[in-house]
Amino acid sequence: MVRGLVLTRDDLVRRSVILALICQGQLEFESIELAHLIDFKSYFSVELSLLKDLQADQARKQLSRII
Repeated sequence: MVRGLVLTRDDLVRRSVILALICQGQLEFESIELAHLIDFKSYFSVELSLLKDLQADQARKQLSRII
């Protein structure tokens, strides 16, 4: 009898990213790349684009509070 879930390669990569952020409070792209043999910026291109949009939006909100 098999218990639990079977994790995909994607699940394992994302778990590593989440654990690094939770445990270390930061993320070193290189460590994820070496551990999972990926190019971080390519693998997470959609997510990084969304984060850039969020960052720009936050900057605009802060600027509008100052002005």
